[in-house]
Amino acid sequence: MLSEDGYEHRMWGKYPGLRHFLSGKRSHPKHDRFFTATSITDTYFDMEKRFQDVLALIRSYRAELPEGPFSSVLPITKDKSPNIARDLINAAREAEGWAEWHKHEADLLQNAARELKDLGSKLFRWQGRKSGGKY
Repeated sequence: MLSEDGYEHRMWGKYPGLRHFLSGKRSHPKHDRFFTATSITDTYFDMEKRFQDVLALIRSYRAELPEGPFSSVLPITKDKSPNIARDLINAAREAEGWAEWHKHEADLLQNAARELKDLGSKLFRWQGRKSGGKY
């Protein structure tokens, strides 16, 4: 079993600067939808984990998915046609939705990094003027 220190290292290993600042803090209540399940919905992370589990099964058994309308293992709809093709299309749409969500999150991180770099640059220039150009 992974120790608490081991888990923390695994979580923050790629982000030592963020670990120093954020480790041990809780999410802002505005972002609870990521962490707190309710009686009517899971958290985003639970939903994505479940979807990733489905994707792993699809990838693992794609070659074995039944072909043709006469397979006895196909779930059948009211119109007697197989659901698998539609399920794969729906899964692809869900994957696109998660990709869009992750792209949005990546954009937020890029903007925060740019703002931080701009602030650091302004501070560096200000300190340079304050010291008469001597660093």
